[in-house]
Amino acid sequence: MPSQEYPSLRQGLEAAYCPSLSRDGLLIRDRSGRNNHGTQTNVTPTVLGGRMAMGYTTSPMSSTNIGTRINVSAASGITYCGWAFGRSSNCAMIARGGPDYLYVYGGGSQLQVHYAGPADSAGNLNSAAMGSLQLANAWNHYAVVITRTATAASVAFFCNGVAFSTVAGANSMDNVQPPNSSSWLVGVLQIQGSDYGSNASLDDVRIYRRALTAHEVRLLYSRPGIGLVPLPDRAAGLPRKLSVNVGGNWRAADAYVNVGGVWRLGQASVNVAGVWK
Repeated sequence: MPSQEYPSLRQGLEAAYCPSLSRDGLLIRDRSGRNNHGTQTNVTPTVLGGRMAMGYTTSPMSSTNIGTRINVSAASGITYCGWAFGRSSNCAMIARGGPDYLYVYGGGSQLQVHYAGPADSAGNLNSAAMGSLQLANAWNHYAVVITRTATAASVAFFCNGVAFSTVAGANSMDNVQPPNSSSWLVGVLQIQGSDYGSNASLDDVRIYRRALTAHEVRLLYSRPGIGLVPLPDRAAGLPRKLSVNVGGNWRAADAYVNVGGVWRLGQASVNVAGVWK
């Protein structure tokens, strides 16, 4: 379905990195419309489960540096979300220095968000056990929705569209880092001068400057790239995902292919054993 049918998924969207919409190479392109593009280091594009993804390894350390342009604040609420492949023992999805991050850890059994806020009853920093919600060796969608009121804050955890835990505390999230304080990173955490890398492949990693509703989180789980506008690939011969105007309405088009230097409407290309066909 065309992205225009989901306008709420673009409201408050600060950044969205979804390589399955096209092949990015060394550049990871922001599809939020805010041009918060990033540069990948030691990241291997991979095809998993039928789609292109950002592939990360802990050795050599791999990451995508987004810079300091993303602007979120405690006052408006925050949502971190993204897709990761399989039950990774370490999956750093998005981070800004040590205080602000979304992280999957412990064999994929825990989902953790950190904003220098309150600890839960077990003493963890806003973490929750996912149990059997995940699918092993498959794509899983994680979302953390942080809501702030005048006197309190709550953190809702989602896995594959299911809300499975909520952590509430008296902390009003005043410790969320101010804008431009540190660079945002995908695939690695930086805590107390140390880097903690991911060993997962990621897709459709997003940051919202508001708290999404449970319905919106379920929409994000319905398919990667929902609500985003695909950007055309620049390399000749690669599939281009474009929109077409039909009777004054913008609609999602089929893939375009480059034939003899001319772009023609065609079938979507697929990656077979590393070769696009």
